[in-house]
Amino acid sequence: MKKLGSYALIIILIAVAMVGFEEGKHTDAAVNHPVDDASVQLAQLMNIGKVVIQDKVRVTIKWQGEWNTLLAPEEAADVLSTRLGLSGLVYDKVQDHTQYYALGDLNGVQSKLSVTVREKGRLYVVLRLETETLEGMNALGTLQYNYGSSLADEGVNVKWNAALQGMTNEQTGDMGGVQSLTPGEKLKNIEQQVENTIQPLKMVESYEDGNTISRSYEVAGLPISVYSGDHQISLQVALHRNLDTGRQEISIGSPLLTIEY
Repeated sequence: MKKLGSYALIIILIAVAMVGFEEGKHTDAAVNHPVDDASVQLAQLMNIGKVVIQDKVRVTIKWQGEWNTLLAPEEAADVLSTRLGLSGLVYDKVQDHTQYYALGDLNGVQSKLSVTVREKGRLYVVLRLETETLEGMNALGTLQYNYGSSLADEGVNVKWNAALQGMTNEQTGDMGGVQSLTPGEKLKNIEQQVENTIQPLKMVESYEDGNTISRSYEVAGLPISVYSGDHQISLQVALHRNLDTGRQEISIGSPLLTIEY
């Protein structure tokens, strides 16, 4: 799919891969039922998107995790792609690692499975789902649940994350007039709108440069989180000025943004 303008590559994906997704101090249900928790989290994330994102929304979901299997890598990748209903399994080499890919397109949702060989019997699986159509939005909940369940049934140690991307409103009415908002003011308004949708936010990390502002939050009402330092982050929001259009683009990730923005 076409990206929304030019994005700064988020470095946090590497950190997340090193630290690993964890459910932390939540209940045992959060640890033992990641697929059920992902359904709750996606519904909350979509509710946030309806409030703060205008026009077209792009949704990206990832199921990922290690897979210890006795199957040969190509056979293992074929088993997963077949079970998920994906086709066209192909082989590639990326940074001296063997990778297998398969693609799918169902109900407006594009899917890509990658199986990376780390060492004998130890594979890493990433299943990416993406859509920006109404049909796809309606299908995402069921599709992510079925795919996550299938991966877990095959023995993949599944972890979940998702992101929404789109445009924000550039202006707001003020006493009958119209006033432009700074990125900081815009983000403050977004925080207030999010708190009206889900549990109160507790900001624990912040980043800002001349073009991007990003904040990460603890959210007690979201079951899936990731450790960052001493904090359990469940939500990250970033605003980025599109240099081509001049408009503010918004990216909302849970538990963290692991895509470009």
